[in-house]
Amino acid sequence: MLKLIFMINRVEGMSYERFVEHHRDRHAPLFTSIPEADRYVRKYTVSHPVPAENYPPRAYDGLTEIWFEDWEDHDA
Repeated sequence: MLKLIFMINRVEGMSYERFVEHHRDRHAPLFTSIPEADRYVRKYTVSHPVPAENYPPRAYDGLTEIWFEDWEDHDA
């Protein structure tokens, strides 16, 4: 199993809330609508860190994880 992880940040001037909405409600469905994603991607998730007391500030705004069976599926 091959897992790719992308830690991403929003563009300057975009609110965190708007970024989360776009990433979760627009980008994720767009990616999963691609026929190759349906065929080769085993799992796809998006996550967004939540500020918590006594923890350092978040280092990124969003996390995307994409699982492939192997490099061959990744390269397809």
